[in-house]
Amino acid sequence: MDKPALLNSVQLELAINEAKQEVFKYDRGNLYPRLLMQLKRELIIHVLQETEGNYRRAAQLLGLRAETLRKYRQQVL
Repeated sequence: MDKPALLNSVQLELAINEAKQEVFKYDRGNLYPRLLMQLKRELIIHVLQETEGNYRRAAQLLGLRAETLRKYRQQVL
């Protein structure tokens, strides 16, 4: 079975641009943490979709423990 691909460069660029637009629209003085939070959110969503919701596999792809991924998911979603 092939490993699911993580975000390719085009998807990553789109996620970053979307995050920047949201930050500039609502919170101009807080770009860095908001951008990181948005990027983390997009990455978690994408990896969970690729792994069909399997936290253990998603966490392995991200280099995290499953418990840490669950915590991050609660923070960003």
